[in-house]
Order: sequence, then structure tokens, then C-alpha cells
Amino acid sequence: MIVYEFKVKGKVEQYRKVDEAIRTFQFVRNKSIRFWVDNRGVKLSELSKLSAVLAKEFEFANKLNSQARQAATERASFAIQRFYDNCKSNKPGDALSPSHLRRETRLQCSPKNLGRLNKNEYPRGSSTYQNQPALPSGRCANIQRVPDYEADQQNTSLADSGGDNATTTPTDQQDVRASVFQGEACPNFSRVRPRKKGFPQFQKNNRSVEYKQTGWKLSDDRKYINFIDKCGIGKLKLIGTYDLHYYQVDQIKRVRIVRRSDGYYVQFCIQADRNVDTQPTGKTIGLDVGLSAFYTDSQGNKVENPRHLRKSEKALKRLQKRVSRKKKGSNNRKRAVKKLGRKHLKVSRQRKDHAVKQALCVVKSNDFVAFEKLQVRNMVKNHRLAKSINDAGWSQFTQWLEYFGKVYGRVVVSVPPQYTSQNCSDCGEVVEKSLSVRTHICKCGCVLDRDHNAAINILSKALKQSEYQLSTVGHTETNAWGETDLYLIWGNSVRQVDSLNQESHGFLSK
Repeated sequence: MIVYEFKVKGKVEQYRKVDEAIRTFQFVRNKSIRFWVDNRGVKLSELSKLSAVLAKEFEFANKLNSQARQAATERASFAIQRFYDNCKSNKPGDALSPSHLRRETRLQCSPKNLGRLNKNEYPRGSSTYQNQPALPSGRCANIQRVPDYEADQQNTSLADSGGDNATTTPTDQQDVRASVFQGEACPNFSRVRPRKKGFPQFQKNNRSVEYKQTGWKLSDDRKYINFIDKCGIGKLKLIGTYDLHYYQVDQIKRVRIVRRSDGYYVQFCIQADRNVDTQPTGKTIGLDVGLSAFYTDSQGNKVENPRHLRKSEKALKRLQKRVSRKKKGSNNRKRAVKKLGRKHLKVSRQRKDHAVKQALCVVKSNDFVAFEKLQVRNMVKNHRLAKSINDAGWSQFTQWLEYFGKVYGRVVVSVPPQYTSQNCSDCGEVVEKSLSVRTHICKCGCVLDRDHNAAINILSKALKQSEYQLSTVGHTETNAWGETDLYLIWGNSVRQVDSLNQESHGFLSK
């Protein structure tokens, strides 16, 4: 599947119609989530029928193309299926911050939510609501939470007698909250974070509407697109350099209108394979990504880390101040928010452009590329390095490496990152060192830059891993151009590593 994106040019009234279509698309998607929540156990195939029901019930929903409404229900189905898959695989979610945890605890342990034992909820401004005990920040991790599908079985009454007629006093409520703080599972508190495993959420600010193969029509010169449903968007001019004449209209499976800070865009999802024939170079490379340098390869070459966010922080801070000084709901605030959004969009585009160019250069220049598969999601929990890690864009870079590897027929292998920096690339001895130590010095005489040593270890690991996969019957994922070529490259890589180690020995003797 190939995605081509064009910027569109239209009138103000057309943009207003696009915004209405986006809100309708969001409405159908949220209604599908609500239908699934209220009818737990319903088949996901039933959600597609809901779009026709909503079209009959709501006039504005009927204006949207029928297949666009089906695409909205499909988005809801994907979110629900992802939640089911996360539950089956016991995938953990993001941890709550202490402030959010205190807020949700207060809401869930209110008189209304404590098993709905007391239907007369105390007003939020009353002393009973305000005098609820605060959650100690140091004990947040001890609170037990139960997934929503398990909480349904545990949702029993807290009172001895049970039933809706039972009541609880403020003292009882404080005891229940105290038991929650001590780590005991409260039936309704277990519902505080059902989205920990990716529970489907209601969208508040959707930015796109998606059509399938109906509801739109391309002009003969492929420079205009006309949306012909009842939303009244009309004809929009396409601004871009891609040539749609190369593909048939039947190959365009989806058309998506996206709203961004700098305007509106149309994306075409084309069913086609992209393959580029290239000549083998006979080179291999191992990459170690980092913060001081964007990456260091197994030859010792470094690519500078551009630090796009750090360079734009001063401008972002100034624009954010302008937003905070404007009155909420005013047109001046909306304009300030747009300027801030355009600046953030520029930073994200700079990061993507750098990742694409570096990945393309690496894949074109080498037949075998190895990188370490980092768990960035866990690494950003270190709040001293989280901003720099996110700014580097390691995950985006590795994703483009794998994509270009498939396009250009290169072998791209990921290896686990354990001990790539600690092991000596010459003798294999473990040399423990902290992050502040940037030079690898081993007893065997190997002296290398820390990242250079890690890149050599990554390449060695990947070659051994690929050799094992080639010897496995029926495994042909990494064998892009034959076993003989890969073994030849493996021998060349070993000789390269040996030569680098000899140079490091000579440097140490001097």
C-alpha cells in the first residue's frame, strides 16, 4: 500500500463543510464505541450495521457517504480489537501520574460511584466532597487495578446487606478509600483505569474523515478531486508533485481528508507494491543510536544529532506564552493556537525528514544493516532523558530502515540491545561502565569509542542471528539474495572487525 499526500486549495465555505464532515465522522465513531460499551459481548461485525441506523436517526449523519460511515465504525472496531489483543497478551499500559491518580480516585470513590449505594450524590462543593483524603504520592504503585472485563465479575455491593437500598456514611467512605490506598482492590476503583491496556476512548478532536471507493471523483487531469456526497464539500484543487496518472482509479482504495495546522490535505491509499532493483554493494553496517550522536556505525562514523526540538524550544516557549495570555474563546487565541501548532508541525516534519534521509542513505549504501531494537517506551520513563530521546526519533528511524529494506531488497535485522555496550567487541569480555564513560577500554588492549564498540557488537550479533535463520528450514525472511552472498558478506565483516581491533591495539601500544 502506497500513500500519496496532496495539499488542497478551496474556499472558506468548503473548509467549513470539511470540518462538518470530520465532526460527523467522529460522531459515528464515538457512537460505535458507546454501542459496544452498553452492549458488552456484541460482535464487532454488528458495528457496521450501526452506521445505517445512525443515518436514519440523525439527519446530519445521513449527509455523510455510507462507506465513509462504515470507515468510522471500522476505526472503532480496530480500537476494540486492539484492546482485546492487549488483554490477551497482558500488555501493560502507561502508569498514572500522582495528580491524575488522586483526581480519578476522588471521582471513583465518590458516594455515587461506591457501588452506587447512595443515589443522593453530595454536591461537589460540599465539605464531604472536599474533605476526601489525598492519595500519598509515594504509594501510587501499590494500588491494585483490575481490567474492566474482570471488574464486571467483581462489581458486588460493599454493604453487608447489599442492594440499592443500602447506604454508606462519610466515615465508611473514608474507610473504603483508606483500604484502596493500602493496596486493597475496591470494586469500583478497579474501573479507574480500564484504558491501561488500550481501552477504546471517545475522540474529542478528530482531524480526518475517510472515504472508501465512493463519494469522490477525480478529474481527468488528476489535478482536482470532487466530493459528491451530501456534505457539499465540492471540488478541491490538489497541490503536489506526485503523478496519479501512473495508477488506475480502481487501485485507490481509500481517500482521506486530513486537517492540520497549516491547512487541509488529501491522502490517497493506493494498492500497489513498491520495489526498486539495485545492485549489491557487498557492504555491511551495524548502527548504534544515541543522544550525543544520532547514530554511530561499525566503521566508527558518526552522524550528528540535529536536536530539532531543542533548537526550537525558545520559539515554542514564546508562542505558548502568547496563547496563555489570550482570552479563552477569542479569535486572537485561535490565531495564536494556529501559529503554535504550525511550529510544532514544522519540528515534527524536520524530524521525519532527517530520519527518512538517513535511513535511505544507509539502506542504499549497504546490503546488510543491523540495529538494536530498543524499548523506547520504557526508556522515556527516565524523565531526565525523556525529552532528548523523543526528540531523537529512534523509533521513526528504525521503522524507515525496515521499510526501505523491503523496497530496495536489503537485509535489515534488529537485535536485542542487552550487553551491546558492555561486551568487548574483540575478546567478548564484559567491561561494566556507566553512561558517563564514553570510551571502551578492555584488558585485552581494545580501546574504542563506546558507541563504536556497541555498533560492532550489534553487527556481530545480527550476522550470527542471520546465519542461524538461514540454517533453519523454511525461514527465508532475511535471505534476500542467496545464502552464498550472505556468507561472503559475513566473512568480509569479520575481516573488517579484525582490522579495526588491530588498529585499536596499535593505538594503545603508542
